[in-house]
Amino acid sequence: KSQYSHVPACQISTSYYVGFAYMMMRRYADAIRTLSSALLYMQRTKQLFSSRSYQNDQINKQTEQMYHLLAICLV
Repeated sequence: KSQYSHVPACQISTSYYVGFAYMMMRRYADAIRTLSSALLYMQRTKQLFSSRSYQNDQINKQTEQMYHLLAICLV
């Protein structure tokens, strides 16, 4: 595993920007795959994020942005 995968907030941010970059390159299938796997990871580890209240707002905002990007890619 890479170094950024040990910090959940870093993994989420990296996945968001990778998905955004794929979308801008019109590689929609890759963007959908990246964003959906990141959202699935966030759904599975929701209890981990609730204990870190200082990061909770950032993670929730990033989640909403990922859902919006996923909706754009699916349309």
